[in-house]
Amino acid sequence: MGLLKFFRDWKELEKKIARSFNRVYERVVALEKEKITRQEIEELISKRIAELREQSPRTPRTKIRQKAEKLVNRIELVAEIRALLKRNLTTTEIFKEIVENRKLCKKTCFYKHLRGVREHVIQTPRTKIAS
Repeated sequence: MGLLKFFRDWKELEKKIARSFNRVYERVVALEKEKITRQEIEELISKRIAELREQSPRTPRTKIRQKAEKLVNRIELVAEIRALLKRNLTTTEIFKEIVENRKLCKKTCFYKHLRGVREHVIQTPRTKIAS
């Protein structure tokens, strides 16, 4: 009696396993139908790049305008650094104010401009002038 029950349970277990494998196989087949080849991906990327180039044509005027905006931003940044230096703030305080709070530039750009401002500060000569 126990042996028959074992075989019945075994057959049910075998059917459950077969059904789960069939579900997995169906899912794999569905995924293979949706699969995109490398060539299709490259075509999609090239189409998107072409669309972006058509949307924003770069004329010499826009290039000049962008360079002018960068120059104005740099001048404003240097003026801000110079004003904060005149208030006798430390470098870390100036860094926090400009980079972290106002987000006018990145870290390396800030230190580059700070060095430039400090080099161009008019220093009083330390030598005596002979009369």
